[in-house]
Amino acid sequence: MKILFLDIDGVLNFWRTEQNGWIEGEFASQADLDALETAPDVYRLVGGNPRGASREQILLFDLNQIDRPAIQLLNKVVEATGCKIVISSSWRIMVSQQGLQWLLSAKGFVGEIVGVTQNYSEIPESSESGLIIAKQRGHEISDYIELMKSIHKDSEIKFAIVDDVDEMLHLKDHFVQTNPEFGLRQQAVDKLIEILK
Repeated sequence: MKILFLDIDGVLNFWRTEQNGWIEGEFASQADLDALETAPDVYRLVGGNPRGASREQILLFDLNQIDRPAIQLLNKVVEATGCKIVISSSWRIMVSQQGLQWLLSAKGFVGEIVGVTQNYSEIPESSESGLIIAKQRGHEISDYIELMKSIHKDSEIKFAIVDDVDEMLHLKDHFVQTNPEFGLRQQAVDKLIEILK
């Protein structure tokens, strides 16, 4: 089994996609408008209706946040390795797994999202100094890997992580960091493929 733990902000979007901000539809491509008809009924988990926006505005806003060229690069990793995607991004807190699959697929993604990591951001952990700190994303990923190992005892689990923030602790050999100003680029794709091969 091959798994790619995927962050979204700073990987599939970056300064160019983020600066478009809240949209009323005028920035939407025809492909994004066409995709609205296939959106799942249960899309958002939380955050419901920011700024009194319509469902269509929320969907267009989220579609506008995903960079199509970055999705094409992500597809190269999936096609070269056969990996499945687990979302480790904070987007998993706001958008359902089904919604994330629809969102990325609407932008051209060809892979499959098979899960999301648990959210430990509000679970405190004591440090050696006695301070209480939030658990890092690396803990969430480690726990997901351990769960998969317990379920798939007879299978080798290979994994890679792509994120713009380094919170990966002891998982650094599996980690590829992107620059949040540029998102996913070919050099990162090559490293991810090497890790997952």
